[in-house]
Amino acid sequence: MISLIHYCAFICKFILKKVTGLLVAGRSHIGLVRKTNEDEYYCDGRGRFLIIADGIGGHQNGHIASQLAVDELHWFIEENIHLPAEALLREGFQRANAKVHSYQENKTNGGIMGTTLTAFIIRDGKYYLGHLGDSRAYILHQNSLPNQLSKDHTFWAELENLDEDMRQAMLKNRVDSPKNTLMRAIGPEPSCDPQFLSGDLSAGDILLLMTDGMYRYTNVEEMYEVVSYTDDLEEVALRFEQLALERGARDNLTIVLYRQEGGGQLCKTF
Repeated sequence: MISLIHYCAFICKFILKKVTGLLVAGRSHIGLVRKTNEDEYYCDGRGRFLIIADGIGGHQNGHIASQLAVDELHWFIEENIHLPAEALLREGFQRANAKVHSYQENKTNGGIMGTTLTAFIIRDGKYYLGHLGDSRAYILHQNSLPNQLSKDHTFWAELENLDEDMRQAMLKNRVDSPKNTLMRAIGPEPSCDPQFLSGDLSAGDILLLMTDGMYRYTNVEEMYEVVSYTDDLEEVALRFEQLALERGARDNLTIVLYRQEGGGQLCKTF
């Protein structure tokens, strides 16, 4: 029997909802190479929050990890929506991590499970971002290119934050291939260290979540062109998907969008 949460998530993947002026849309595609879709997402029909996750490719049960993380965060936010947004994200990410880590420890016979997890909570003209991994969160202000809000928690990205001596030491001691390894994720460790960010929203701003299988086939200039083409966010999501498919789509493809009808601006950490 399909659980209520899985049924709702399934329906959400194919339906665009407009409630009290808020627009949300989401799509997910297996791509042209993978045999399973390890991406998962949830877009709240009332425009209160968006979540995206990408199970770590090549690791045991990546699709289960992403599903567990999204489900846990979704229900924690839903059941505690009265709490401050930043508290919801901080506690929600730890709960999602504990859920995946527990599954790893008890049901994988020593295997490793993990997933990225990125989420927006939208409240009172502001966005609140929680992020771990290499899925990405962007904000698009009117008449400006997308701004990446999330930081990639990958080997090469984190290397840039070190001083030269430490950078050279890490490169020298690196024993695996030069592949851009994911350095932080939900699940492998008992606790997690996400990025948190908040900022104001202006009328017409668009929040965008993408897994790496989607964003690697485009750039910020093309993102702006696709988003600017139509006001229909479902059509925008479809165009991003088609673009990735035309360019090979060697990974799963997932995208979630939200349009704000009013607000302010500026960014700050909390």
